[in-house]
Amino acid sequence: MGERIGRYELVRKIATGGMADVFLAFQWGDGGFVRDVVVKRMHAHLAERREMVEDFANEASLLAALRMPGIPAAHEFRFAEDGHWWLVMERMRGPTLAAVQGEEIALGRTCPLAVGISIVIALAELLHELHEWRDGTDEHAGIVHGDLTPGNVVIRRDGHVALLDFGIAGDTTHRRRRHGDAHGIRGTLGYIAPETVAQNTLPDHRADVFAAAVLLFELTTAQRLFPGDGLEFVNAVLDNDAPSPKDRVAGYPSALASIVLAALARDRDTRTATAGALATALSQFAEAKGIAVGRRVLADYVEARFPLADEEGLERGAPPPEVYPLPRAQQTDTDISRLSEEEHDDLLGDLDIFAPEESFRTLPPLAPSSSSMTARVKADRESAATLPAMPTPYDPATMPAPPPEDIDVDVDWPAPSAKEPSATAAAPSVVPTQTQTRAKRRDSTTEGKLPKERVSSNPPDSDGFYIYVAEDE
Repeated sequence: MGERIGRYELVRKIATGGMADVFLAFQWGDGGFVRDVVVKRMHAHLAERREMVEDFANEASLLAALRMPGIPAAHEFRFAEDGHWWLVMERMRGPTLAAVQGEEIALGRTCPLAVGISIVIALAELLHELHEWRDGTDEHAGIVHGDLTPGNVVIRRDGHVALLDFGIAGDTTHRRRRHGDAHGIRGTLGYIAPETVAQNTLPDHRADVFAAAVLLFELTTAQRLFPGDGLEFVNAVLDNDAPSPKDRVAGYPSALASIVLAALARDRDTRTATAGALATALSQFAEAKGIAVGRRVLADYVEARFPLADEEGLERGAPPPEVYPLPRAQQTDTDISRLSEEEHDDLLGDLDIFAPEESFRTLPPLAPSSSSMTARVKADRESAATLPAMPTPYDPATMPAPPPEDIDVDVDWPAPSAKEPSATAAAPSVVPTQTQTRAKRRDSTTEGKLPKERVSSNPPDSDGFYIYVAEDE
């Protein structure tokens, strides 16, 4: 069982950085609810630094407000008693771009061109949506991610591309407050735009365009664009233009190299203007060359190179004690849905007053219903063939009349009302006496015909129900 933070079970650490550790975890809920999430836990020693806590809270607020496909949703942001701030986020399943690059390098080749272009098109479209996001006042918030790296891009199994780690992201107000402070350059070496390194101006969305172009260069060449330590990188990005990918890979398409270099321009005013423009340029190149790109290409690639069966599963521990379980089913030896034999006989007697009790016990079960008329006719014929003989009919000439107490229901007709002479006065004339009722039923049975029985509404001033028996014409 892993470490617990309230209802969250930390299963495995997947990343660590200067601000926080990142864990795969399970979120437990009442009634057996559980789901896998990502928990980002800030280092305890940073909890006393106000600016670091503000950055962490800003990340949580951004993820809660954006609600975009491809950006993890924020589930919870809290402060624990052990001195840690922690953020719970949606888990994005699939390999990172770093895993894709490592897989291809291990095989001694570059990423397939269709896959590499598809990744950057999807990433650029997501970045453009992020850059154009408007807050509640319908003004552009000016959000910049600021830390595009292979480890922060995920190719999901459904073919979508997701963007992680908004630790240094922010809108214009937040970035202006943090620009030029004592923390120096913020970002990851090798993917920082020249204007961010120089710190002579507030970076905008074009810094993300530069980083996306670095990723495109590395995907299509299988080489790092800016190798070396911090000082070597700073000198390379500030003093020299990016090398052409044609110089690194023989036969590299000239049109694609032009797209890459335009997005890598040191001067952001001459750089590709938006992430949307970069996506459009790549889409037009793919169409002109007949290269299939899109979600289906990425989904098929992930399924082939990173099978779900190879993905490491997470083993859950026991639910925390504060989780309320589902109530247990009550065990009972009595099945109230079943009737006893005595209750069954009483019910049949109530439903059909005049039919002999033995006839119910000897009738075969009804044929199963069917939507086909042919099937129903066949079932009726089979039932008729197995129908047992009816009881011997009553013959007044050879058998004594049954005693009056054999009648199941006594008909006690109320006196006619003076207010309604026409309806109630005629009613007794059509209701036979007890002896007549029994005799007529036996005669009609002898003739092969059963009388029709109907239950009508109560006559006026009646306190109970009555039965109307009529002969077939």
